[in-house]
Amino acid sequence: MRLIVYKIVVSTTILLLGTIGLHAQEHLLVSTASANGKNSIWLKWLDEQVLYPDGVNIYRVTASSGERVKLNSTPLKRGSYKVPDTEMKKDTMLIRYMAMIDSVKREDISGFVSLVFLVKMMESNEYAKYAGVMYEDEHIETGEAYSYEVYKLSGAQEVLIERSPFIKAAAWEPYPSPDSLEVVAGDGSVSLRWQYDTKRFWGVNVYRKSGDDSLFTPVNKRPVMLSEVPKENGTSALPEWLLKDENLRNGTGYTYSIAGIDYFARPTLFSGEVTVVPRDKTPPIAPHNVSVDVGLLDITLAWKHDFKSSDMMGYHVYRSKGRSEQPERINKVLLPDATFMYYDTVPGPGVFVYYVAAVDSSGNEGRSFAATGEVLDIFPPAKPTGLQVVADTGCIILTWEPNAETDLMGYRIYRTVGSHRDDNYVLLNARAVQTTRFVDSLPRNARNFFFYKIAALDRAYNMSGYSEPHSSRMPDVVPPRAPFIIDVKQETKALRIDWLENAESDLMGYDIFRYQPEDSAGTIRKLNVVLIKAGMHMFTDHWAEANKAYRYFLTAVDSSGQASLPSAAYDAKYQADEICALRIKKLSAAVKRSGNIPLLWSVEVEEEDDYSGCILYRKEGVEGAYKPLTILSKDHKYTDKFNDDIDTHQYQVRAYSLSGCVVKSETLEVKNKYK
Repeated sequence: MRLIVYKIVVSTTILLLGTIGLHAQEHLLVSTASANGKNSIWLKWLDEQVLYPDGVNIYRVTASSGERVKLNSTPLKRGSYKVPDTEMKKDTMLIRYMAMIDSVKREDISGFVSLVFLVKMMESNEYAKYAGVMYEDEHIETGEAYSYEVYKLSGAQEVLIERSPFIKAAAWEPYPSPDSLEVVAGDGSVSLRWQYDTKRFWGVNVYRKSGDDSLFTPVNKRPVMLSEVPKENGTSALPEWLLKDENLRNGTGYTYSIAGIDYFARPTLFSGEVTVVPRDKTPPIAPHNVSVDVGLLDITLAWKHDFKSSDMMGYHVYRSKGRSEQPERINKVLLPDATFMYYDTVPGPGVFVYYVAAVDSSGNEGRSFAATGEVLDIFPPAKPTGLQVVADTGCIILTWEPNAETDLMGYRIYRTVGSHRDDNYVLLNARAVQTTRFVDSLPRNARNFFFYKIAALDRAYNMSGYSEPHSSRMPDVVPPRAPFIIDVKQETKALRIDWLENAESDLMGYDIFRYQPEDSAGTIRKLNVVLIKAGMHMFTDHWAEANKAYRYFLTAVDSSGQASLPSAAYDAKYQADEICALRIKKLSAAVKRSGNIPLLWSVEVEEEDDYSGCILYRKEGVEGAYKPLTILSKDHKYTDKFNDDIDTHQYQVRAYSLSGCVVKSETLEVKNKYK
């Protein structure tokens, strides 16, 4: 079958119209048909007007030739078609509908009246022909394609209702069944729903058979149409279930199948079969007067049940801890229906809520109102285990294994100093610690042994026994004070450094360092290979070179490896026995407004042949290292210049002999007095 729905319009206040495919500007339906071995094409035109008092004309266009012919000799209108007596006998209501449409005026057709007529026109082809809204084209060739035009007459003028696309003449085949059939059994009833496709069908018939029946019988008297139902808030919506089959026998199997009805009153294919069994879902009357008697961890329940149904089987008991939890059944097997008492042992303290449910043969339960009993908590938690105490800088960290109690509030931490005595411990935390870690902050220089023990606390303030005590002492993080060098004395080819001894009790010794102030790299050398032991107060530097300036400093080291700040530096020079035959006379300088600095100096030489020359050095500012301004030369003057951002220079002349003697002048500081 091919059914094409084109622009059917029905304007009505009834919501059903919008759900059967009749939407704005959709008028014409065209379908192939087959009867008595002969193919034909059927047409229906439906819209809000329902009737066409002046009638309609039908034109057909043949695809292969383009020929356009008028099919009807006289206008098709209400009453122009005579319904055969055989059809009148098949549908006894047809004569009433014919009388209704004969007597009604066009202007009176609206709302529910429109719906009544339109549904009947879709339900009965004979009625549609009588109403002048259907035509059967029997003069066609199978395989040829045709397009149809329907015009309504208004006086002598034709007005186009709709023009169809081309449809190929062929044998009619029914549409597939409605999709997604769902069938759900209830208590003495079955609910059905399916997916509507208003392009294929406008209504659905439901069929049922039960038990060993081999034939289906219809459930609904009229096709089920997709319609919205009113809601409490004043709006409307499609129902969740499209049909409910009631007054069924519980425990009996029912099989269902459905078929749609197309717009030419022909059934679609049948759906697959679905079998369901309605079940008794009405719960029995619930027990009443449920009472709770609380012991230590034992609870006794008692109840009454005066109205037992004939299918009553027994009782189930449910329990939850508090009202927020989902109750769980606590009896393993069904309690006999003559039982009115139950003994329960609870896992621990708390508020317990009980329900007693009557159970019938279908498994339905009638649950009582809640009954509550409270078991007081008088049981302390287990004492904590796994306590570990680890010292760190400025604190001691405690960790332990967590307790397993569900009502645990937390832990209390206790501490004592020096030695373990039970009566000397003090509580450290006002509020229970809820984790398994506690940090005890202490002064960084505290060197005492600290002892700890902990106890668990539950929400009823029951406290456990104490854990095993553990102790620790914080690491030494305070370095010794800086040493003080008293003097550096020259010995035979060496320099001896003397200092005051440190007084710390944990002092392990000293490290001694030196560097040369004139070394631009600033290389610092540690002189001792191993730590100079505490109690020593001198060190001899045998590596000092003659006529070189050195700067010495010390650090003290304690038993934790903490080193003190460096001592104040002490300058010293090892003077060689030989006297250098060079002498630099006073170095002088003048400052010009231009920023130039003329420098002059002279060198006295006992042996001219031994004199190699001199170099002028400068350092900018007070800090920094000397850097050469000149190359080795016997010229004794040089003009320097101030930089823009430096207003102080320091100068030094160094004279060199071929024999290796080096003589340094006094340092000359020059300031820019014009800046």
